[in-house]
Amino acid sequence: RRGIVEYKINNIGYRNDIDYTEDEVEVGAYFGSSITSAIGVPFYQGFGAISARELNATCYQFGQGCIAVDNQEILRLLKDVLSSNLKPKYIVLQFINLNRQYNHNTGITELSNNYAENVELFQKTFYEIEQLLKDHPWCFIGTDSVIHEVGDHITTHSHCLRWNPKFIDRAGVGEHPGIKWHQMIASGIVKH
Repeated sequence: RRGIVEYKINNIGYRNDIDYTEDEVEVGAYFGSSITSAIGVPFYQGFGAISARELNATCYQFGQGCIAVDNQEILRLLKDVLSSNLKPKYIVLQFINLNRQYNHNTGITELSNNYAENVELFQKTFYEIEQLLKDHPWCFIGTDSVIHEVGDHITTHSHCLRWNPKFIDRAGVGEHPGIKWHQMIASGIVKH
């Protein structure tokens, strides 16, 4: 609806204009869903690419834009990257709807209506991420459109940029945020 948006897929299957190597030293690593992979906007106008440029880093975007990823899958991928030879300068996480439950074995995502279970699972996932990243510069945003009550210890966490930042514009592809939203989030990342 906004014209042609070019999608380039790199050597390991992520949306990016560059291929990734493990010997890159000035990397900003971005994890999340299709929001992180900037679906609906040109890649260079996504929050990862914008903030990486401003922070003099190379944007390694690990947003999973073609499946309904859940937060546990984001954690699994984060662990994979941290156990590789790649040593990110900083890490940005974008959490997604807490009701998503992705089965890594089948590739199927289901939506759970058990809010208490969703919150409990996310809190466990968050605690594990918090421990994993205790010695790394990092920050996160939450984009839980279902609006689960995750607790102040997460929404006011020192590494939280914003929990459920309003989508101030739309990309015209599903419910994905537009260019102005990506600029706003990039500004928050740079300030953090």
